[in-house]
Amino acid sequence: MRPPLRRGFTLIELLTVIAIIGILTAVLIPAALGVQKRARVANSQSAFSSWASGIVRYKQAYGFYPTFGAAIDKDYVRNLESGTGASNLGAILVMSLSGKSPNGAILEPGAGKNRMKYNRNGEAFIEFAREDYEDFTKFPVGTDTTGNIGTGNYLVDRLGNRNIRVVIDYTNDGFLRSASGAAASAAIPLDIRAIGTSAGVPGRVLIYTSKTDVSSVDGATAAGTENSDFADIVALQ
Repeated sequence: MRPPLRRGFTLIELLTVIAIIGILTAVLIPAALGVQKRARVANSQSAFSSWASGIVRYKQAYGFYPTFGAAIDKDYVRNLESGTGASNLGAILVMSLSGKSPNGAILEPGAGKNRMKYNRNGEAFIEFAREDYEDFTKFPVGTDTTGNIGTGNYLVDRLGNRNIRVVIDYTNDGFLRSASGAAASAAIPLDIRAIGTSAGVPGRVLIYTSKTDVSSVDGATAAGTENSDFADIVALQ
């Protein structure tokens, strides 16, 4: 007796299977990417909260907030991508809160040195991670310098966006209000938009990613950034 012939898949069956795989791929890949993006947003919030806590501890230790080398008669908005080298505000934040330069070198003591300017006791209020920098490999090692920060390298959120804003209650009234340097309201996440008004927002330190200003300083669009993300990247203490 001849064994029964094995029946293969017909063309229609194969096309049906391929179509089902395509549909599942179209559904699952965006979902997976959405989970990854939400994780990066959550990591950004965690990092910003750590920075804000460091600023609060800085005041507890020294009796005043980091000044970023500017007047403190108002609740100023500091754009961390502003300036280059030692005058870059992101670099100043790092030196103020960590007692180190962005490349990890201990700040040198002495008149006119960065330690005397920004963190005279060299205290480590927080530690910055490699992921906080656009490209950590650009920093020279072993010198008290800000390296290339502000000249093609910046502090960034976990979505790669440079446009990080810090608002501090320099008036010490418990509110962040009428912040000098605040961008147009559309660039500020809705929940904290009152910082640009007399009503203000209760708090001592606010850190957020500018909602609509999504291009980097050199004009290129920062990778992974969309307006819908920025409303979620806010840390307020």
